[in-house]
Amino acid sequence: EIFSAPQLALRSPRILDSELVLVGIDLPNGVKFCQILREKKPTIAFIALTSEVTPETELQMKRAGVLEKLCRGALAEDISQVLRFVASEKPALCSIVGVGGTKEGLGSTLLTCALGDYFGRKIPGKILLIDLNNRLGDLGFSFGLSPNKGILELLSHEEFLHPSVLQTYLQNTSRGFNILASVGGIYPKPINVAALLGLMAVLGDSFEIIIFDLPPYPFPGLEEIVDLCDNILMNVGGTLNQLKTFRMVSSDLKTLPESFSGKLKFFSWSSDPAGRDLITEMVPDCVFLPKPKEARFSDPSFSITDSPEMKPLLDTLGLLFDQIPVLNLYSALAPMPADSQLPWWKGSFSNLVDRFIG
Repeated sequence: EIFSAPQLALRSPRILDSELVLVGIDLPNGVKFCQILREKKPTIAFIALTSEVTPETELQMKRAGVLEKLCRGALAEDISQVLRFVASEKPALCSIVGVGGTKEGLGSTLLTCALGDYFGRKIPGKILLIDLNNRLGDLGFSFGLSPNKGILELLSHEEFLHPSVLQTYLQNTSRGFNILASVGGIYPKPINVAALLGLMAVLGDSFEIIIFDLPPYPFPGLEEIVDLCDNILMNVGGTLNQLKTFRMVSSDLKTLPESFSGKLKFFSWSSDPAGRDLITEMVPDCVFLPKPKEARFSDPSFSITDSPEMKPLLDTLGLLFDQIPVLNLYSALAPMPADSQLPWWKGSFSNLVDRFIG
């Protein structure tokens, strides 16, 4: 369907049925139109049709959620290539994994920390951890960080996609990964989902794996973000009370579409044989991980790969990786020295390909 003006498109209820919109991005109306429509339907994809692209207009387009651009008068071959790219299953180059549980206090963040520490040493500078459980904000705390600004503050910044702004919020660690923490708070503001989707479109070109530390299921207010995940690692708990919660959740999960339930991979820290049997009855493919007695990720000298207390977990993680192709792929890499880490805005996937074929 063709609309001759943004106002006409916004008045039409059929515009929200669209998955892809080609927009004449003349400023400022085109950008404003994308922002308004993205707020109403965060998953919609935009292609910008523009006569001239400057660094300023490109930044504004990305902030509005534009995935690709075409110059006016573009050749049919160029148009076809852009359409194929945007229509592909996942435009971003990175893989996104979510980690969550059925309730607070199950130890889901412990797995997020372990994954960050493990893969940060495999592909330094190309792993990003994002704390989306902004009520607790315990991901940064687990690594000994005390951020006074985090993801909520970043997304409320007027120029939140500008590299100079991003660099002040993305904390680089000696473990090889970057972290976008959350300050936490008893009554935190909801995350701006439309802005977060735009942020993922930008960061997806800079990282190979992004790991979300999620709030408890059903991930309130983050439905569109969860849709971005390739897989979601769901902690089912281990105690009798925790398993009662999971039984209620599992009934709800059976009603969800395959596009969501197929992403779920279940794990538990339970060491109780009776509890494991009960979990296996509900989730036959659940992976049981040995929970370390002490995980001192706030200690720079502590590492999942070098600390004896973490060896049982390290030896078992392969069972989880077997269910997630991208994690299985990167787990086969040899660790890289810390001084080989590139800033998050540099490097490319070709460097990783060289390591596989070399």
